[in-house]
Amino acid sequence: MILAVESQLICKINHPKKETARIDIQIPEHLNNIGIMYSGGVESTLILSLLILYSQKIHPINITAYTVEKSDNYEYYSEKILNLDFFKQVRHITKIPNTRSDGVIREGISIVLKKPEVDILFTGVNRIPDEFIGPVGPKRDTPEFIATIPKLRCPILHLTKDYTVCALQALQKEHIGIDVYSMTHTCTEARTPCQNCWFCKERAWAESVLNATEIC
Repeated sequence: MILAVESQLICKINHPKKETARIDIQIPEHLNNIGIMYSGGVESTLILSLLILYSQKIHPINITAYTVEKSDNYEYYSEKILNLDFFKQVRHITKIPNTRSDGVIREGISIVLKKPEVDILFTGVNRIPDEFIGPVGPKRDTPEFIATIPKLRCPILHLTKDYTVCALQALQKEHIGIDVYSMTHTCTEARTPCQNCWFCKERAWAESVLNATEIC
């Protein structure tokens, strides 16, 4: 469910097996140039969709999606999704350098944060599941550290992937009008999901929690 309250967009997530959660998107009216680190994955597609709804329901914003030069997976899946009608207002800039892989605040994010034309930068970093799903998982920066970077916004840092999958499925049903979830890409190892990397296991875990194709 999407609620527009003054300058705030609230996305309520009705998880079928856990308590209700929410995502808050708030952008000061005097800031119009909004960036998002976009990989074509579940979380960044969810945040991008909410930014588009924010622009439609609260006040118009200029949205630019920045895709890092990590592998051709990111660019391939990003372009496929951004070509959909719902995302047509989004400007796309690719090949942002990103050689580091140790943590959330990576080189690519740092480069975009330094761009004077970016007022606020969103990322789709989410919370690691409490359950053990694999021996190696990504590092996550703390809310306290993220708060020290004025231009950075991580609105789903409190949510595990089952919540973000649930939210994206609900958005595609109510607003996007197409199954964009099946177009998202999670694997960092190959264009065709390897099923073995930590990120593939995280997606499989989220789908198992939601009974795979259950629409929230």
